[in-house]
Amino acid sequence: MTRLVWLVFATPPFLLLLGGLLMLVLSPTAWGKAGHAGLPGWMPFVAALVFALPAIYIGGAACRRMLRLANEKLEAMSLQVWVSAGFVILGAASEFVLATRVGDPRTFDSLLDSDGNVNTSPEAFLAITLAVTAFMSAWVGSAAYMYTKGLNATGSRFARRLDEPDYMDDFFHGRSHR
Repeated sequence: MTRLVWLVFATPPFLLLLGGLLMLVLSPTAWGKAGHAGLPGWMPFVAALVFALPAIYIGGAACRRMLRLANEKLEAMSLQVWVSAGFVILGAASEFVLATRVGDPRTFDSLLDSDGNVNTSPEAFLAITLAVTAFMSAWVGSAAYMYTKGLNATGSRFARRLDEPDYMDDFFHGRSHR
């Protein structure tokens, strides 16, 4: 397979990995940015790390699988690949957006009510961060798994001898053995 084709297929997991790495690199800029919202100085930093690490792991694992398939002729299940690629790209986009906003104190203004009073406790913020991270990790991880499983090396889906009949292929092409 050409490197250009591999690059196209590796783009969604690579974007997810890149988004997680960007969040990891920018997470120190979040230290102390939510003090006006009643959060301890370390909490935005830890929240950014908690959000970055699953993206790095999921994106890295998917990229590693794509790298193993780089020199193979691929067979793609189109619907599965396109739908799951869309979800992986959506997860990568959320990583990029949050990475660019994590160091801005205005990001945490939503934790204040209209009068400027804190309406979220640090414990609730941490619980929400963990819940959202778990949810996003589950659906992005599932999408990345479906994406990488939707691309197979040709010949790896069915193990049969060359002289063995392929009844499904015959069925789909209108051939009968009767």
